Amino acid sequence: MRKVVDRTIFPVLIIAFGANAVAEPILVLVHNFANVEPGVLKPAEQTAARVLATGGVQVQWLECQEGSREPEQCQNGPDPSVLVLHLLPAGVTRRAAPSGALGFAVPAGPEEFGVFAGVFCDRVGRLSARGFREPVILGHAMAHELGHLLLGVGMHSHDGIMKAEWHRKELERAETGTLVFDSVQRTRISQNLSARVVARTPHRAQAVVPRLRTNGWITPAE
Repeated sequence: MRKVVDRTIFPVLIIAFGANAVAEPILVLVHNFANVEPGVLKPAEQTAARVLATGGVQVQWLECQEGSREPEQCQNGPDPSVLVLHLLPAGVTRRAAPSGALGFAVPAGPEEFGVFAGVFCDRVGRLSARGFREPVILGHAMAHELGHLLLGVGMHSHDGIMKAEWHRKELERAETGTLVFDSVQRTRISQNLSARVVARTPHRAQAVVPRLRTNGWITPAE
């Protein structure tokens, strides 16, 4: 996506998520490497959950903490019913991601399911400094990237939450709660979620996330 505030364009949410909602929530493991404050993260998760619900997705957030007290689910390998979201600090980027991208999602191979996405929180902060609420922008960025995992790489739209470029209009819609999924996306997501339930085997998702805790996907910016 690109975000425009005044005349500035921010490349956002670059890569990589109907009809009936799937009753079972999908688990999202949140690794808060950016140390986003609870007062920002909790309302951002609520915002993302609300947006994802317009796509028929029920989501359960689990915050993973590095160390011995980390929940067991965070220590297990991902599977099609578990998504992984990294909240990344300044100075961190992903290879080939445009310098202004707000986030990314790792594409899945044939017969696999994407499970790994990330958001660059310092870039979200730049938008909040220009008059937009940080939890709102962060929540919509999270929903967009998780949306790529459930829709597929390159599944951008001309309007709504999955639009590739966000200008002031989209940011204002985010503030008013009208930047959401459409009915076509909802149907596609429903089909994807149903397929994930059928193919819930850890090894299929593991191939998409070879090294979650190394620099395999994420490298320091130069």
